[in-house]
Amino acid sequence: MITMVRSELTDELKAFLGGLPDGDAHICMTATDGGLLAAGLLTLRRGKTYLSALVCAQGMESLAHGLGKALLNLADLQGIGTVYGDTPALVKVYQMLGFREEAGEWKLSLAGYFTAQHDC
Repeated sequence: MITMVRSELTDELKAFLGGLPDGDAHICMTATDGGLLAAGLLTLRRGKTYLSALVCAQGMESLAHGLGKALLNLADLQGIGTVYGDTPALVKVYQMLGFREEAGEWKLSLAGYFTAQHDC
């Protein structure tokens, strides 16, 4: 059974993610099933929260949507109202999760995201 949980940033996770993006703080979530299948990061940078990384093991790309939603839910539960994105490799993930591009950066308001009818 695949489990998605908040995780400490170990050296193994940092290597899986390809390093850490610049930022003041990071929150990591992982998907596991006896081994690491996917990992994602929320990063606090310049007073904003970014979905800055989401990496899936080969053949596990279908986990991107669920892990992305789990990270957004964690942000929402922490009282974060808006999540941003500026990682070019994650554009398809941002679109899949409902982010909108504004002024060269992706943006998603979490107001009503988990309680209202949402198309993603």
